[in-house]
Amino acid sequence: MKWIVDMQEELNQFITNEVWTLVPKAEKGFEWTQTSSKTAIILVQIYVYDIIFGATNDSLCEEFVATMQGEFEMSMMGELLFFLGLQVKQSKDDFFLSQTKYCKEILKKFEMEICKKASTPMSTSCYMNADLAGTTVDQTKFRGLIGLVYLTASRPDIMFAVCLCARFQSNPKESHFKAGK
Repeated sequence: MKWIVDMQEELNQFITNEVWTLVPKAEKGFEWTQTSSKTAIILVQIYVYDIIFGATNDSLCEEFVATMQGEFEMSMMGELLFFLGLQVKQSKDDFFLSQTKYCKEILKKFEMEICKKASTPMSTSCYMNADLAGTTVDQTKFRGLIGLVYLTASRPDIMFAVCLCARFQSNPKESHFKAGK
C-alpha cells in the first residue's frame, strides 16, 4: 500500500533530520492501569507537559487528580479554555472548538494578517531539499511557524505543507521559511 510507504518515508525524514526522539516511558517505571468500570468513562489527553481530562463521573476526575499529584508535581488550571491551539467553550449540554484566535495570533506573529489567500497551500508535487547552501534562519522562529501543525485539526488541507516544512526544522533555511509562509 502506497500510504504505508509514504508514512515510512516521513518517519525516515524525521530520523535523518534529527527532529524528534522517542522517550521510553516503560524504562522509567511508567505503568498503565485499567479499571473494570462499565458505567463510567474517563478520557485523558497528554501532550508534553499539558494534560486535559474529563469523565462521566466527578469522582473519577478527583481520583485521577489525586493519583497524578501523588506521582508528579502538577497544579490544576481549572476549566479547559485553550489547548494546543484549540479554544474551548463549554456549556452543560455541549462544547464548541475553534481555532480562530490561534490562527489570528500566528498570522500576526509572522506579519501575514493581510496576506493573500491561496486555494491550494502547496502542490503535492513540491520538492524541497536540505538547501545546504542557503541562508540559515532562526530555529525558534521557524519552529513557531511549523507550530501551524496545530491548525491541521481543523484545516487538514494544510497538513502536507506543514509536515513537508517540518522535515527541515533542525537546520531551517530561508527557502524553507518562505515555503512555510
